[in-house]
Amino acid sequence: MAEINRQAALIGLSWGLGTLVIIFSGARLWARTMIKAQASWDDIFMTLAATFAILCSVFVTIAAHYGLGKRIDTITDPYYREEAIKYTVIAPTVSIVSSTLSKISILIFLTRLMGIAATRRHLICLWMLGAILFILNLLAIIIILRFCSPIEKQWKPETEGRCMSPAVNFYTGVIPSAYTAFMDIVLAIFPSLIIAKLNINRKMKIGLSCLMGGSIFAAGATIVKIYFMHADNLGDHHDITRSWANISILYICEVRPKFLLNVAKFYFIPS
Repeated sequence: MAEINRQAALIGLSWGLGTLVIIFSGARLWARTMIKAQASWDDIFMTLAATFAILCSVFVTIAAHYGLGKRIDTITDPYYREEAIKYTVIAPTVSIVSSTLSKISILIFLTRLMGIAATRRHLICLWMLGAILFILNLLAIIIILRFCSPIEKQWKPETEGRCMSPAVNFYTGVIPSAYTAFMDIVLAIFPSLIIAKLNINRKMKIGLSCLMGGSIFAAGATIVKIYFMHADNLGDHHDITRSWANISILYICEVRPKFLLNVAKFYFIPS
């Protein structure tokens, strides 16, 4: 029963949050293009992030259908076992792309928000953070996909080839995740320093600071994910459909604050 519920949770969260992503991102893009007629690069990147988030939901759903959430030895059909492992491996790479694109969107937005008040130091600091995130996440994607060579050896163990040490997979998952949590915290705090200088009333400044601070919830989800990476042994590919189930739930949950922010900033932040 617990295994069935785990699969149901994966699918339910994927499409519960996926629906919110579609609604919020669609509303944001429609409002920017139809009402204000001034969609900018941050809108484009956030829309791309939403697209990859939905694609992640699709892959998680497929993985859950074939067995993600179950112990691998209970998936008796060889085809189902292969497909479950394949999509369990692919799904987080798409989630990482979505997360990275949403961070780039927020960085572009903050740059635009600061306007002429932005100093060179501010811009260098922000985009250096973004560059490091991009590099770490790219490395994580490469390691996930190239953990075994050839790649299909991950879901077809009988294939000739070799795999990396599980420790490599673990640390290239934990380090980018820890940095992502750090960056979410920075992006929750940094905007308040900029908003304080905007020519708007105090009530709106407080409201904006709270909205922009939504990234702190994403940081919380990421920190919990790091815990489960250790507790469930991220490097364990012998029972990957079980050991990666909680991690899958948490990387799905990471996107929610980002897209809530995406819509909120249209309604409350002057462009």
